[in-house]
Amino acid sequence: ELNQEPVNSTMKRENGRFVITDEKSGYEMDVETTLTELTGLIDNMEEGSVEITGRETEPEVTRQDNEKATSLIGTYYTTFTGSETLGRNINLKVGCENINGTMLAPGETFSMNEALGPQTYANGYRNAAVIVNGKIEDGLAGGVCQVTTTLYNAVILSELNVVERSNHSLAVAYVPLGQDAAVAGDYKDLKFQNNTEYPIYIEAYLSGNKLVTNIYGYEEHSSGREIKFENVVDSIIPKPAEKITEDPEKPKDYREVTYHGKQGKKVSTYKVVYENGKEVSREFFSSSVYRATPDEVTVGTGENTEETKSPEENGAKEAIPPEGSADGTENEVNANESGTVFGG
Repeated sequence: ELNQEPVNSTMKRENGRFVITDEKSGYEMDVETTLTELTGLIDNMEEGSVEITGRETEPEVTRQDNEKATSLIGTYYTTFTGSETLGRNINLKVGCENINGTMLAPGETFSMNEALGPQTYANGYRNAAVIVNGKIEDGLAGGVCQVTTTLYNAVILSELNVVERSNHSLAVAYVPLGQDAAVAGDYKDLKFQNNTEYPIYIEAYLSGNKLVTNIYGYEEHSSGREIKFENVVDSIIPKPAEKITEDPEKPKDYREVTYHGKQGKKVSTYKVVYENGKEVSREFFSSSVYRATPDEVTVGTGENTEETKSPEENGAKEAIPPEGSADGTENEVNANESGTVFGG
């Protein structure tokens, strides 16, 4: 009952300014010393009282710490368009709200999946486009990967320690190849550590057609330091053999490409450091592999008739989904063998 936890100084950003609170020390009873003195009286059959001993406990984060952590050390934005689905725009907003205002103490590790919370309707998420087994389909919480990717780029520009990162199975359009980050279930997460000596503060919001993430902390580098990332396609992965579906209701000369597959790519990302405009270092940073997917074709196995024509003869157009993520709408999801979607 005597123990009191210390209270850290807090900070939040309101109307473009930081509001910082004072820290408060705690108190921890020294149980061992107090018990020794108490049992001494009992063992000696003596009257008396024992003064409870203890010590103050200090908070991890002080006002002074937070006051030093208000510099913008990394920022990044991606864009989305008015043609996006309402569900996806809601997911972008909910995702930003869930990570906005997050503080990390020195040494603390951030998990995107934990910050986003369960991706359910009850938590505000809605259906939108997601990646399921290499194809774009409708699923819950589509769009949170764009929030994740935008934050990832702010993190690497801040030079924080990336603990875990996975690229999407397919390339996305809102960032360069090799600079995306996916979340899915409990097997794909973005984790990074505050490897500085001061707190960091995460800001995320939508502004017009931009999704903005900012990292605030203590700027330990010189003003002339600049970080850039360069991405090199190491190899192209050819598309697998066509995936053919036979349709007995169509004539034998019927052939329709229902889905255009994509080439895969292996990409290496390099971190390049400049000082006062001069390159001072270039090192390998990460690798990404984007899978190749086959064309999907429907062919007829029925009897030919004069009345039956191929889609091309009827003037039909092939269904061509966007290459990669032309509208930047997908989120990373896998499916199990039964086809049930899991993850988000």
